[in-house]
Amino acid sequence: MAVTTLPRKTKPGKTQVKYRDFDIAFKAHPVTGKLVIKKDRDSIKQALKYLVLTNTYERVFKPTLGTNVRAKLFENFDRFIESDIQYTIEVAIKEFEPRVSIVGQDLGVFVSAKPDTNTLIVTIKYVDIATMQSEYINVNLDRIR
Repeated sequence: MAVTTLPRKTKPGKTQVKYRDFDIAFKAHPVTGKLVIKKDRDSIKQALKYLVLTNTYERVFKPTLGTNVRAKLFENFDRFIESDIQYTIEVAIKEFEPRVSIVGQDLGVFVSAKPDTNTLIVTIKYVDIATMQSEYINVNLDRIR
């Protein structure tokens, strides 16, 4: 769960952290031994990646969170499956990730299939609402039996 900090005065030259989140890998910091914290851009990228990879009913207290994309990986890849996955991810981002916007020119979710390697490549181009900077993330989805 991301933590949003309220605006406060900062010293000149220092950047203010807007978002903080635990690293999902739960790695310990090599020096302090504490959990590694993802901040700002990395926090948003991690949240988007795991939103795409999460199945519905996987989270106990939020059963509607997720995209259930893994279930669609075993269908034959065609443009209809690609557009269905694209729509599912767009709806999930609009509903569960308020820190980003995927509406605008050159923004959105783009899905491309590679049937030879049984892979779907999902590219999410978004704007961070707090900084208005454009970012993107690639998520590779493989079907593995």
